[in-house]
Parts: sequence; C-alpha cells; structure tokens
Amino acid sequence: MASRSRTYRNMISAVLFMSIILMCGSVSADDDREVTIRFSLEEGTVLKYKGSTTTEMNWKGIAFSTVHGDEVEMSWMEQLEDGKQRVEIKYISCSDRRAMGGAAAMDFDAPVKPEGRAVKVVVGADGRPTEVAGFILGIKGSEALKGYVNNWFFDLPEGPVKKGSTWTVNVPREDEEKDEEKEFVSDVKGTIDLELKKFDKKNDIEVAVIKFKGKLNIHNESEQGVMDGEAKSDGEVMVALDGGYIVEYKNSSEMKGKLVSLDELSGKESSSDVVQVRNTEKKLQK
Repeated sequence: MASRSRTYRNMISAVLFMSIILMCGSVSADDDREVTIRFSLEEGTVLKYKGSTTTEMNWKGIAFSTVHGDEVEMSWMEQLEDGKQRVEIKYISCSDRRAMGGAAAMDFDAPVKPEGRAVKVVVGADGRPTEVAGFILGIKGSEALKGYVNNWFFDLPEGPVKKGSTWTVNVPREDEEKDEEKEFVSDVKGTIDLELKKFDKKNDIEVAVIKFKGKLNIHNESEQGVMDGEAKSDGEVMVALDGGYIVEYKNSSEMKGKLVSLDELSGKESSSDVVQVRNTEKKLQK
C-alpha cells in the first residue's frame, strides 16, 4: 500500500514538473518570437482613452503649471488601399487647469478647444496619420491638426522585431511634409532611440512593451520672441500586438533653452532662461 502511495506521489510530482517545464518553455518561446506590428483595427472597433499632460515651466523666476485632460474615442470607419484605414477621433470631454506662482490651480480658457469636435484620420499600417479632415478651434492648418491628433497614435517599427530589437527614428522624418501654413517658424530636429523590452499582457491584451529616449534641438519663433533649446525625453509605450494601437503610454520630457525677446518700446533685446518639464499619460479604458 505504501509503495502504491509513493508511486502515485511520484506520478503527480512528475506531472507537476513537466507542467512547470512546459509553462517555462512557452514563456521562453513567447519571449523569443518575432512579430510585425501593424496598425489594423477590426471593423466596428471603438477604443476609449483617457489622457493627461502636466506641464511645469519656470520663466523669469516665475513658476507656471498647467494640466490638460482628455477623454477621446477612436472609432473604425473604413478599410482603404495599401493597408490604410480611416478612423475618427472624437474628443468627448477636455479640461484645463493652471496655477502660477504657488497659487491654487484654477480652470482656465485654453486657446485650443477640442471638446465636442471629431477629426477623421487616415492612418497607415505603420501607425502614422497621413491625412486629416476636420476642425478644432485654435489649430490652424492641416499639418498642425495632424500633429495634434498624432498624440493618439504611435509610430510602429518598419519590419519584424523581437525582444531586444532596437531602432532609431529621425525627427523630422525624411518623408515628412513641411507645414507651409504655420504663422511662425518652428523647427525641431533630433533622434528617438527605441527598444522592444518584452512581450506582456495588459487588460487581457497582448502587448509589446517599448522603451524610448529622445534628444531634440528646438528653434521656435512666436509672439513672445525666439527660443532655442534642447529637450530630452524618456518614455514607455504598450502597443497591442493585434491592432497596433496604444494600450498605455507614459512620457516625461525636460526642455531647457533661452528666449530672446524684443521690447517694442525701447527696441532692446532681452534674454531669459526657460525650463519646461512635461509628463504625459494615456490609458485605454475599453
């Protein structure tokens, strides 16, 4: 009887051991797999997101902070040629709060007002918007509008990738069109380095976890003057393996520069140091 019990225990131990081996083997296989991630929503898909951007800036010794929040829906509209799709980005609700000099944050009337607006976007299989149609108050020109809605997409790697794969994106891209409709000159140049860290699951969605670091040189001309600076960013994005859409996104950036402005009364130029820290988060809700 004791011998039979030992036999059963040995069989159970062997089964458990083999189960562990198989489980470990499957995880290893997943980690070693090579995938091609393409933006491709299924017909009828509606993705709901919440996002927020906190910006802290110090200029002439005065601290400013703003918080912008969004709730948006991304809806599949139609399949087009060359793997492109038309989707709609609808801004369900938005909020803006601002604080200055240590005072409590208060709602404020932001110059860009997307709430209630819908923009139709043609998106390539690489996750990049190529065409936009619509109107958002405070945004002038189609290229500026494309840049604004681009926040809800992520540039996907061009070819197959696996755990440990790295690639670099140049800013601007060689095929990126210049915005001839801009009122002021704005020039951003640099590189973004990316690495696929691992495969994982988020809210039962299989994702690729991609880390990225950017270094950009900025030249911007506005009503306030001419600013030259350098920005560094560090972030992580989870992209759905099946569909290529953002599941979760986090990015932190710091920009340091000098703003040269002209006093119209005296005709004298003045130079001020500007420091800006920005943190952005986006999460899929459904």
